[in-house]
Amino acid sequence: GAGPSRWLEYPSWKELTLDLRRDFWRNVAGFDNQRALELIDKEDFPAVFQMCRGLDAARYHRFITNVFVPRAPTAAYQKFVSLLSAINPLFIVTTNIDEALEGQMPTLVTVQRSDLSRCVDLVQARTPFIAKLHGSISSVQSAVFTTADYESLVTDRSYLQTLGYIFAGCTVVFLGYGVRDAYVIRLLSEDTAAKT
Repeated sequence: GAGPSRWLEYPSWKELTLDLRRDFWRNVAGFDNQRALELIDKEDFPAVFQMCRGLDAARYHRFITNVFVPRAPTAAYQKFVSLLSAINPLFIVTTNIDEALEGQMPTLVTVQRSDLSRCVDLVQARTPFIAKLHGSISSVQSAVFTTADYESLVTDRSYLQTLGYIFAGCTVVFLGYGVRDAYVIRLLSEDTAAKT
C-alpha cells in the first residue's frame, strides 16, 4: 500500500487528488471544480482522475509523472527495505506506482500489471518478485487511477485469477494498505469463503 511510500514523502491518495484538482482548476478550461470537490468529499478519487484525464490527457500524465519522480530514501524507508530483505522468498504485490522498491531491491524480478499471470510461475519457483498491480511511473499510461482504469481491472479475468491464486496460496501481510479497492476485498472474501 501507499503507507511505505509516504516515508518517501509521496502524497496520500487524497492529497494527490486534491493537488490534481488544484492544478486542473487553475490551468484547464472547462474543468468543473464544484463537481471535483463533491467527488473528493465522497472520496470518489478515481472519478476526479477520470475527469482530469478526459479533459487533458497530456497534462494529466505530466502531472502524475512529476509527482512520482524518484526520491532519496529516508531512514524509515531504508529500515523498511532492510526488514523486507530478510524475508525469503519475498513476494511483494503493490498498488504503488512509484519505483522506490525496485530501486532499493534490484535483485527482485519486477512484474508489471500487463504480465501479472507470470507471478504464479514465480511463486511456484520461489523466485522473489515485486508485482506492480497498478502499473509503474516509467510507463505512466499503465498507471491505475481513473474509474475506467479500475473497471478494466475488475473485468480482467487473468488479473483477478492471479490475485486469487496469490491470496489463496500465500501468506499475505498487508502493510500500509487501506484495503479500499473493492476488487481486493471481493477476492479476500471469496478466499475466506472457500476456506470455511
